[in-house]
Amino acid sequence: MTDVFAPRVDPSTETVRLLKWKVKNGDVVDQGESLASIEGAKTTFDLKAPASGKIKLLVQEGARVKVGTKVAEIA
Repeated sequence: MTDVFAPRVDPSTETVRLLKWKVKNGDVVDQGESLASIEGAKTTFDLKAPASGKIKLLVQEGARVKVGTKVAEIA
């Protein structure tokens, strides 16, 4: 299993907002595929899949989370 974490999109950012998932719970994703749009203080960033497999989403759209929070799992 591979964990997907909220990235640091800006050097001074401690939290990010998960704007929109681009995949659904249970979808099979490919490594490098865009999973979600993440918003920092100054930047919007595409969250990419670190591995291929079936995804389990752990955070709802619109949620603000600390950098490093596990937002999904890929099995």
